Amino acid sequence: MNNKPSLSGQAADFLHHLGLNSQEIRVFQALSRSGPVSLLELSRLCGINRTTLYRVVEGMKTKSIVEEQVEEYRRKVVVAPPQIIEMLVKKEEERASFLTKNIRPFIDLLTGTAVKSQPGTKVLFYRGSDGIKQQCWNTLQAQKECMGFTYRMFEEIVSRKFALSWRDEWLKKPRYFYELYSDSLLESKKNPQVQPVTYASAFFQERYIPACVFNLNHQIDVYNDVVSIYNWHEGETFGIEIYNHKIADFYKQIFWVLWKMGKKI
Repeated sequence: MNNKPSLSGQAADFLHHLGLNSQEIRVFQALSRSGPVSLLELSRLCGINRTTLYRVVEGMKTKSIVEEQVEEYRRKVVVAPPQIIEMLVKKEEERASFLTKNIRPFIDLLTGTAVKSQPGTKVLFYRGSDGIKQQCWNTLQAQKECMGFTYRMFEEIVSRKFALSWRDEWLKKPRYFYELYSDSLLESKKNPQVQPVTYASAFFQERYIPACVFNLNHQIDVYNDVVSIYNWHEGETFGIEIYNHKIADFYKQIFWVLWKMGKKI
C-alpha cells in the first residue's frame, strides 16, 4: 500500500460540494492514502462493513469518482484519475449555468401558472403567502417607480422580516414608490399584532384617498409594464400579474388622477 498523506479539510469540503456524502468522503480519503485495494481491505481502512461499503462504492462508481481494476483475478477499487475529476467539475459548472439561466422560468412555474394571451402579454397566477411574497419581490424589478393602490398592510401576509428585506433592497437603487392609502389600510395599522415597517425615505411617498372618493378594496402595484393584483382576505390568498403595456398604462393614468385628489400624509 502507498503511504500518501490524508486529504485536508479543504479537500474534503471540495468533495462535499462535488456531491459526495460523509461515507463516500471517508472511502475516497482511504483510497487516496492506500491506492488500489480490495473491498475487504477497504472495509478495514474505512471502518465500514462490507455490505454497506459495497453499496457506497457502487454509488461512487456511478458518479465516476472511483474505478474498479482487475489485478491477477482480484478486483480492486481506486480513485478516479485527476482528469475525470476535472470533467466532473466541468459538468457541475454547466449544471450551475443551466440552473442560473432557468431559475426565473422555474419560479414562474412553481408559484404561478403562465397563461398564453396576445403577443407581448403574459399573465401569471399565484397562490398562497409564498406566491404573494414572490409578487412583492418582483416589484424590485421596477426601473424608476412603482405605484401602489394600498388596501392593507403587507406585513399581515409577508411578515415583518420579509418586508424589511424588501425595503432594504428597494433603497439600493434611486427609484420612487408612490402609495395611495385606503381607509382599510389606516384601520389595519391599529392592529397591535402586526408591527408595521417604517418607510422613512424620500423615495417612499404616500397620500390618503377616502372611500367616499374612491373605494380602494384591493391591493394593486403598477410598475414598468406590469399590473400586480394581490388578495389575502376572506379566506383566499392569491395574486395575479399582468404583463401588458396598455393595461399597465391604463392603471397608471387612474393612479395619477387619484394621486392629485389624495391628501398628503
